[in-house]
Amino acid sequence: QEYLRQTMPKLLARLYILDKARSNLPENRYASSSSNFSDDVPTPRKIIGRQIKSGHPHYLIEWVLGKKEEEDQLIFVTSEWQSIVDAKMSALVDAFRRNEQKSQNEENRREMFGQGR
Repeated sequence: QEYLRQTMPKLLARLYILDKARSNLPENRYASSSSNFSDDVPTPRKIIGRQIKSGHPHYLIEWVLGKKEEEDQLIFVTSEWQSIVDAKMSALVDAFRRNEQKSQNEENRREMFGQGR
């Protein structure tokens, strides 16, 4: 059970991204549009960093699985290809870049004016 608890959310997150990547393909009219599993679909919360894996840029994405009002939400992190995330999750990328720029500006300000003066 512990193995499933660690593995399944990451697989569901990868399927979520791949499904977003396929969104420009024609719709499958045979697929069910109503889903009873909306609470079982991971939701990307935010990008928490960058990394290079095997020479390719990746984002570290924090995900949430479970209802918003539940206390036992599962929060986990995956490493996803930067190019796919840039193309299909632009709102998340924009928020991350704004946060990065804000952090850089604060760091520059501290360097210019000294710390705590």
